[in-house]
Amino acid sequence: MFKYFSFQSVCLGLKNLCFLFNGNKQQEFDNNRIEFHIINFLDNKINQNSYNIVYIVAQKQGDKELIRFQKIIKQFPSKYITHLIQFYIYQASWKIKTKLWINHFKLGNLLWKKTKCIDEIEDLIKIPNFQVSWINLELKQISFREQNETNQLIQQQIRPFGLNLINQKLNQFGIPIIVDCLLSYFLVNPDRFLRPHIFRKQGSIDEEEQLYTLLNNQNYECLNVVEDVRIVCSMIKRFFIELPDPLIPQDILKLIYTQLQQVTSQTEIILLEEVFGKLSRLNRILLKMMISFLQCVGNNSEFNYMNVNNLAIIFAPCFMRIQTNDISSQEQIQQSVRFLKILFDNFDKLFPNFTFKQFLQQKQNQFCLSTNSNSSTGTENMFKNQIVLSQEDDIIFQFQQKQQ
Repeated sequence: MFKYFSFQSVCLGLKNLCFLFNGNKQQEFDNNRIEFHIINFLDNKINQNSYNIVYIVAQKQGDKELIRFQKIIKQFPSKYITHLIQFYIYQASWKIKTKLWINHFKLGNLLWKKTKCIDEIEDLIKIPNFQVSWINLELKQISFREQNETNQLIQQQIRPFGLNLINQKLNQFGIPIIVDCLLSYFLVNPDRFLRPHIFRKQGSIDEEEQLYTLLNNQNYECLNVVEDVRIVCSMIKRFFIELPDPLIPQDILKLIYTQLQQVTSQTEIILLEEVFGKLSRLNRILLKMMISFLQCVGNNSEFNYMNVNNLAIIFAPCFMRIQTNDISSQEQIQQSVRFLKILFDNFDKLFPNFTFKQFLQQKQNQFCLSTNSNSSTGTENMFKNQIVLSQEDDIIFQFQQKQQ
């Protein structure tokens, strides 16, 4: 609905005119003003021409305001009613429609007989000389409001933590955008790989929760102000832990447990090929990405004290879930860790020249910036601009203060 009082007329040279009245703001909807408009702007035009009136009903007390408007018209000279072709009431309530139906049969009530209720924009456009431009502003407002509500609903539904991989927003290489941003955090400043006990020691719990909230609302720009590498490491682990289905599904994990009982150094590659062959495309590329990334961490173990064996112990529970009852939990953990160690040892043989950096869309940027797409294909930017909620502004400010 229009949010301000408006009166418009067009096509003055034609014999059938159309006038628009808006009752949506009853504070400005007074008798004197309406009478002034009609007498000064309509009198000479209606003297020789027929016309239509379109009246937009107010959202509040619309029936009372409409009655006032009709009383004003009835007080004018008879030519106003004679030359009136149709009095359209747009989006009338059921009460107005009922009264219209009753008065339609009363003798002598010519205005009511010429009154018609319409509810759709398509019907407005069909009215002779009704200008679509009259409702463009309102359509844009409705469209923006609906789009805003839709974006907020999508934002609530597409929270990366706890969302299946198949429903994640992906970059052009098929990598979840949140993973893209978290790993790109290390490429912006490679010295972050050197942080002692990276992925092992935890940072501030409060800062972790603040970062978690921001990232879950797809506010990836907040990573620009994060100085503590440990809380970013926690977000990486948390992403995989909170996946509804583990990166390595349960059926494949059972296969791994079975094969590990008889695997040898000569058959390790065969086992890995079988596992990767059974993984879905999303899981396969993401697992390769993470192993390549963790190898970069392990390559700096001289400084961060985290070799691939340490990383296998930490990430085995992130990539695999212990659910079967075939063997003890302790043994399952050991088998999971062993599988990751085998994967680390043979990764370069299995995937020569593979590096996670090739699959980070933001690797050439200073950092992850929000863009305007939600597609997983094409070369255009893949991020969608997100509206940062007002409460997030406070969180960001507090977060920046703590980082400083």
